[in-house]
Amino acid sequence: MILSPTVVGRAKTVQKTALIKAVNEEYTEFVNKRGKFAKNKNMWLTAGEEDLSAARWHYNYTVPSTKVLGKLACLVLSKIAGGGSAERLWKIRKFLSKGQRASLGNDKAKKQTLIYARYQEKKARARKNKLSAAGVLWEDADFDACKMDMFCQEIVDELGEHAPPTRYPDYSSDRVFRAWQENWEKKKIGPGGDPVHKARLVRKYAGLYWLDIDNGNKLLCADQRMVFDKKRGKNKYHIFAKFDGFDGSKSAEEQEDEWNVWSFEGTALYELITDYYEDKDGVTVYQKDDDCGSEEE
Repeated sequence: MILSPTVVGRAKTVQKTALIKAVNEEYTEFVNKRGKFAKNKNMWLTAGEEDLSAARWHYNYTVPSTKVLGKLACLVLSKIAGGGSAERLWKIRKFLSKGQRASLGNDKAKKQTLIYARYQEKKARARKNKLSAAGVLWEDADFDACKMDMFCQEIVDELGEHAPPTRYPDYSSDRVFRAWQENWEKKKIGPGGDPVHKARLVRKYAGLYWLDIDNGNKLLCADQRMVFDKKRGKNKYHIFAKFDGFDGSKSAEEQEDEWNVWSFEGTALYELITDYYEDKDGVTVYQKDDDCGSEEE
């Protein structure tokens, strides 16, 4: 990209060797922040800005102080990488050249294509951030395209056919449980659910035992699955609690008497879990007033 196309023969080899040597020396100083790159400390502060283009940064700081590296960095980092971007830009180019704009000049078409592509990129990014904040980034159609519903039921059914029946998950013996509803558990959830929030709930509750005093003190265990209660403005996850007779090889609909749904709200669940592990090893239960770290931890 830097080697002059007019140079041929031995002169081309000599010039190429000199350029390689120069870029290697400059790149070594750049990586180690030595030599000319150690004098200007402001350049490294601005390098952390998210909105700053890498090519623009090199144009401001490395081009004036280097012979090869700065120019090479601008040429490489300013290019649009990937065949997907090239296809999208070509599609925009054809869109701009329809009708009376068919004779649009190359320079004008290039500028308008880049401007329109940049606008579409910012628009898509803003839409993604908005959906992500609302908890609806993934829609049902996204899961349908993968040939599974929003709960991945096809995969669950397939795994259930081949996996050996297990009674309860196996957890380590040094587990710590905070017996209250922590602040992060009160997160507002969108109508499509929140898989990250669900995973955090599973990590905290799955595998815990307690006795159901309303059913003759029968033993219950929190399962790794969760029950999603979809209500307008009050979407919540609940614990899927299994009795001792629950058969993991069968569906939940076939054994409705062997499981229950428990809510995180209130104190009943936490009191029962605390009572169960009061004289047992394996799980250390902390009350809200104990010195066990912040609720956000």
